[in-house]
Amino acid sequence: MSICKKSIVILLIAFLFSAALSGCGGKVEISSEPISQTMKAASADYSKYLSTSDLEKATGISGLKAEEKDLTLRFSGSDGGVVYEVKFYGKDFYESEVERNRKYYTDVQGVGDKAAICLPDSPYRLVFAKGEHCIMTQTLARNDEGKYVMSEEQLISIAKTIASRLPE
Repeated sequence: MSICKKSIVILLIAFLFSAALSGCGGKVEISSEPISQTMKAASADYSKYLSTSDLEKATGISGLKAEEKDLTLRFSGSDGGVVYEVKFYGKDFYESEVERNRKYYTDVQGVGDKAAICLPDSPYRLVFAKGEHCIMTQTLARNDEGKYVMSEEQLISIAKTIASRLPE
């Protein structure tokens, strides 16, 4: 293999490794724990947990579009950029996401059975567990000043809405 090809392979491996570390400031390891059977059955319609109008009302952002794919409910703005994501996992995900990365998370009261938020790293992320479920929410979009379009309070409020609609 030539030096040029070796360099390309090394760069490709480095890129894939760095992509795998993305998350809360690139520091948090995300598990791929399987989702619960209940959530699999319910995954055909995530909008019952959070609708476009719920998110627009909570954030003041209009013109959002929702897309469901791979156990994820993703909301995009009019420019096509992702504003907010909700990922649906089984209850064991909480331990692998929050407890393994405890130094990046702060506990939040009043959301599900237990919840924690990852701020000020990027993206703003809130993870909560309720019953057999664990939900990871995050905001990805920034405004013209470079600040996230959603505040900590909005993330918590939206997570409470989702938690209130989850089965016990």
